[in-house]
Amino acid sequence: MGFTSDTVGGREVWVGERDQLRIVLVPELGSKIVSLRCFGGREWLYQGSRPLGNNGYASAFDESDGRGWDEMFPNIDPCRVPTAPWQDVSLPDHGEVWSLPWQVASVSDNALTLKVHGIRYPYELQKRLVLKEDHVVRFDYHVKNPTPFPMPFFWAAHPLLSIQPLDQVVLPEDCRDYVVSNSTLPNVQPEAVYQWPYIGASQRLDVVAEERSGEAHKVFFRNKMRVGEAAVASADGRERIDFRFSPEDIPHLAVWVNDGGWRHEHNLALEPAIGFLDVLHAVDGPIPNEYILPYGYREWSLEVQLHCPLDGKQ
Repeated sequence: MGFTSDTVGGREVWVGERDQLRIVLVPELGSKIVSLRCFGGREWLYQGSRPLGNNGYASAFDESDGRGWDEMFPNIDPCRVPTAPWQDVSLPDHGEVWSLPWQVASVSDNALTLKVHGIRYPYELQKRLVLKEDHVVRFDYHVKNPTPFPMPFFWAAHPLLSIQPLDQVVLPEDCRDYVVSNSTLPNVQPEAVYQWPYIGASQRLDVVAEERSGEAHKVFFRNKMRVGEAAVASADGRERIDFRFSPEDIPHLAVWVNDGGWRHEHNLALEPAIGFLDVLHAVDGPIPNEYILPYGYREWSLEVQLHCPLDGKQ
């Protein structure tokens, strides 16, 4: 029960267990979560086709293992910081922190806290995982701005989920209008408005097809979330992963559907996000940035609940 340390392949890992739930995290690899499951149930995190690891700080995400749950901060798409005194500082692919080693700050029976510092951009980001009852993991985030200047930032959860045919994406009813961040379909226009759950003429994004399309799409819902919920459920309803968050703190949601269009792999991600369309935007542009006040901080939380098919360990 609780969190314990271990070594796998020469790397330190932390394993959290409570009731039927089990979570495994690698601090050295951006505090990546490599396993999330119930005993006797499915592995929810995509395990990938490449060896675990990445090519170090600021390396290309495409060249990494492409598995599990990474942290995206302070951006996803490569971009430049738009505001002084960091104006024109380049931020790397998928942000900084996924390719940096994190330090374990504290550990107790059911809680583990890790932290990391920015390289090109000054901040301290802290993440605390708490194992709760009913197969829930709570993620508490705290980021400090140690400077006298407002600091623009973007954050998103990036859990690549393992999918099975006829799995269903379950979203609040008001998740309708979306814009396309990127897509392998040639006739889909970036940032044009479309209606969930369809893309193209008739293809659905909310049900995993039985036949692979060879496509990949990432979409952002255009309006801020009113209800902070999103889930993936198995076709028979026996297993499900729920994401819950405060829309006041985490106002946006993106969905990534990879049906073979990226690296010929198959996965899906529900990405609660602070910020819109993956970058820090121009100060005078139509999309506003999120900021951390001078010498201030921002906090937000996310809960993930697994619905387990069995009552005991198998």
